[in-house]
Amino acid sequence: MLDRRPRNPIQLIDLPSPWVVALRSGAKLVVWAGGFSEYPNEYVFLNVIEAEPEQEARLDVPQRLPANVRRVEMVVARIPVALVESVQTGRRPTRRARARPSPGRSEE
Repeated sequence: MLDRRPRNPIQLIDLPSPWVVALRSGAKLVVWAGGFSEYPNEYVFLNVIEAEPEQEARLDVPQRLPANVRRVEMVVARIPVALVESVQTGRRPTRRARARPSPGRSEE
């Protein structure tokens, strides 16, 4: 039996940011994506990933990045414009290192 698993796992290139999509119904969606594009009929939220061609075939991939053929934009969400009131700019989560005392020392 042949092993049909891809050689390399799909890799997310950049950390996604939260995008808050306020819908006309009053509901809010949080979409984690690297960015989005607005088209006449829909908002398309995307992440840049690195994937093998056989993995890419199972994903919604609108385009390849010219600098690296294994890097593609993967669609995370498509939301019809008619449903959207607004999209708030996403912010990258911050990781703050908390200072810890050295072993054997107390904080003063």
